[in-house]
Amino acid sequence: MKRIALQHLLIGSSAVLLLAAAGCQSSPRYLPESSVMIGDHEVYPVTDSPQKSYLANVHNEEKGVHATGPGQTPKSGEQEPVSGAAAEQLHPGASDASAWNKDKPALMNIAIGEFFGSLKERFGNPSDSYDLPDGDKTVTVYEYEGYSVGVSSEQHVQFIEIHSSLIPSGIGELQIGSTPEAAIQTLGKPSSQTAYRLTYEAKGASLLLDLDPEAGAVVSLKLLSD
Repeated sequence: MKRIALQHLLIGSSAVLLLAAAGCQSSPRYLPESSVMIGDHEVYPVTDSPQKSYLANVHNEEKGVHATGPGQTPKSGEQEPVSGAAAEQLHPGASDASAWNKDKPALMNIAIGEFFGSLKERFGNPSDSYDLPDGDKTVTVYEYEGYSVGVSSEQHVQFIEIHSSLIPSGIGELQIGSTPEAAIQTLGKPSSQTAYRLTYEAKGASLLLDLDPEAGAVVSLKLLSD
């Protein structure tokens, strides 16, 4: 039941991402007009996550309001990911890359089942949070800049999703904007593959890479509890 409920949400949010990419072919994500400086790096503040945009659209449709899509006004041109000191300043520990290990799956060095309190010590307080129904339970989604974490009522991580090229995955060179070929080179042969998704089954979890076939790029990374 958990897998069905969470995957329903994540598939819906993937559709939002792909629609955004289709509307702005030169870049796989929506960018706001203004940038900020982090050290010597110019970066664009991250907009709402796909889940939040998807839920907002569903809510608006129920009220008869038509949303314009995720995030803000699209900006053309590619964006370089933040790395080194700037990435560490944004997300301490997340940039410590290692090889994909299906026996110990992790994304951003966050493991499924990890206690959320330890994440708050690493990354600070989330910018926002909201609840998602999961069968007869509830998963609370905590929003950070460029990624989100789903947490059970017992405060254990149920999923991690990255939706910004600013965020290091912690898995080799894999990141938002990677080509499917580069992702496969990093992760190995997928458990299943379509034009829109690469799936890697792991111990107690699945790693999902949503693809934009037009751009030939990864548009979201998700680690989801079984």
